[in-house]
Parts: sequence; C-alpha cells; structure tokens
Amino acid sequence: MLATLNVGWFITTHTHQAGWRTVTNPQSSMMFYINQQWRVWADQLDTRSEPLVLALRGDVTLAGFFRRQYPQHVTLQKPPPESETTAEAWLAEHSGWGLVHASRFMGREGDTVAKVWLFHGAESNPFSIAAYRKRTPGEMQNLLIYRHQTARANNRVTHQLLIKNWNAKPVQLRLFNSSLSACGYQLATSEGMTRGALDAEASVIVAIPLAVDSVHEVVLTFDLTGLPSDGRQAPTVELVPQSSL
Repeated sequence: MLATLNVGWFITTHTHQAGWRTVTNPQSSMMFYINQQWRVWADQLDTRSEPLVLALRGDVTLAGFFRRQYPQHVTLQKPPPESETTAEAWLAEHSGWGLVHASRFMGREGDTVAKVWLFHGAESNPFSIAAYRKRTPGEMQNLLIYRHQTARANNRVTHQLLIKNWNAKPVQLRLFNSSLSACGYQLATSEGMTRGALDAEASVIVAIPLAVDSVHEVVLTFDLTGLPSDGRQAPTVELVPQSSL
C-alpha cells in the first residue's frame, strides 16, 4: 500500500504529466505544449536535407526541433546581432531555414521566403518564432501574419492583425459568419476605413489595399448585436493565400 502511494505521489509531483508541477511551475507544462506545436510546424518546412539553424534565446527549451517525424540536422546559434539588418543578410552563410524570434526581422525580411508561428497571436511573445530561407528564382513569397489577436468587449469582437505583403497581387480577407443572425463589420487600415454587413451563415471576401513590401496593421471589428452572447458563433476572419488568386 505504501509503495503504491509513493508511486502515485511521484507521478503526481515529478513526471512531465504531473498535475502538481502544472500548478507550481506552469511554464514547464506550457513548454511541453509549445514544443509539441513547434515540432509539427517545423515538420512542414521544406529543404529538410539542409541544416535547420536555431538562433533563439538560450533559456528557451528546444526539444521540439530535435524530436521530429523527419530527421534533420539542427545547428544552434546565438540570436543574430543587431548589426544584421535583414534576414537575407543573416542567411548569407546558410542554405536552409533559419529560425529567430518573430519580431527580429519583421519588415526587414529581404529577398527570402518566410513562415511564422505565433503564441497567443503576438509577434512580441518570447515563444513566437519566424523561419526564413533564401528565395529561389521564380518562387512566390506569400503573405505573412505577424500578429492576430482577438478581443471582445461591448458586443464587439476586434481582430488586430499585422500583415506583411510581398506582392502586387490583391490582399484579401475571408469573413465568415456561422450564426443565424446578420452582423456588421468595420475594417480599418492606414489607407482608410470601410464598413459592411455579413449575412447569416454566409462568407464574404474583402479586398484591402496594402502597399508592397511593407508590414501593415489591419483592425477588423464585428458588431455582435443580435448574436448569441456566449460567443460560440462569433464571426471569424482568415487571410486568402495569394497563390490561390
């Protein structure tokens, strides 16, 4: 009986799935989740034959990049110095993907392709990361979202986005309303503001003018008056890939 209690106490307080560790040291449990997500995300990066360069903070656990479905050589480096002004310049000596914190080269990507993984939708979060590699001739650079945070107050849901536009193709947002009631929306950018209505159980694609090779703040607000108050049917927004246009 005593041995069983000892085993139960050890599992509860010391192992990676321990509930007590989640209470007393929540970051350890959070890092387990983050590394799971990093592992899945990193497996979607191409050029696996090339080394993956990790240039992240030293106090961040990086197990997710080593325990992956597709084996890949991983190189650890210090974060790029401030003298490195663009991701393109930093990648001059690398042939594969280089990973840094999401805000490090935001707006200063250079001639690269990039992917971003956000924690809590914020580019400033220490666990949000960006991957860059050199662009091959003719390769298209798709839109990037450096921020997507949502807030709800006073019968309104606001989506705050930071979008990097590389191309002259239109930038489009798909708005979707799954509820049985129509709702209004307001879309604000540096170029101005537009308003519209979204029918019940309907979607609409809205084009927004964003200058090329720049990062833009986009604020989309839905008016939830008349929609269920529990928020389960709040309208959603997603970026339409330019490759599909």
